[in-house]
Amino acid sequence: MGLPRRIGLSLALAGIDPRAIVTAVIGAPRYLAQFVRYNRLARTSGVATARLSHAVPVLTDASAQAGAGHSEYFLADLHVARLVHAQHPDRHVDVGSRIDGLIAHLLTFVEVEVVDIRPLTSDIPGLRFVQADAASTDGLATEPAMSVSSLHALEHFGLGRYGDKLDPEGHVKGLRSVAALVAPGGWLYIGVPIGRPVTNFNAHRVIAPGVVVDELRHAFDLVGFTAVVDGRLVDDASPDAYADVEWVLGIYQLRRRPAGSSHTLA
Repeated sequence: MGLPRRIGLSLALAGIDPRAIVTAVIGAPRYLAQFVRYNRLARTSGVATARLSHAVPVLTDASAQAGAGHSEYFLADLHVARLVHAQHPDRHVDVGSRIDGLIAHLLTFVEVEVVDIRPLTSDIPGLRFVQADAASTDGLATEPAMSVSSLHALEHFGLGRYGDKLDPEGHVKGLRSVAALVAPGGWLYIGVPIGRPVTNFNAHRVIAPGVVVDELRHAFDLVGFTAVVDGRLVDDASPDAYADVEWVLGIYQLRRRPAGSSHTLA
């Protein structure tokens, strides 16, 4: 990740969007001109005029798109929700995924138990919340399930960003912990940035594409893999095909082998 991109990411995480600032500055004259014209039209129509003391300038929406359907988060959350729906689970467990993304989709058809190190004060029907550090199974009051997910989360484990303990192996330990929540024969959905491994402290890591499969080889089969590339889903891809890229979002669909099975991944 180049320096300009790192600076942009840091500003965005601090709630500052440089592109939005530029767009707002450009849009300010348009706003003032429209304010004056609106009041002229209001007086002609005999309705109340707008007051500057009540104004709330919104300066970026006129040039924005209708939505963000191309973002990797949106695409991954929707894709995994569809995969889960196809299996018709009666219960789903998630670790660290977006409440306003994947979890919102899942709650339309299944009860969800969410594990996160951060608190959740919202009372959401169909959602059971467990505040815990999922980097370890110790203290996780969660029964194994036939359907488990973790999207956009494991790359943060051990970096301290969310108040968790510093641990250079946090992502690997977290992966093992999440996998332990899957019952025999159950499904596991993992989404992480993959490519040339690097730690962009403390935002996230980019994880080598083979880590997920190698760490779970003893108990899971890789059933499907999808990459989010340039705002589109690439299905039936190989994780290794992205070993030399800066990063893409990789989505792993795995299934835990039944108890007693000795089959290993090829």
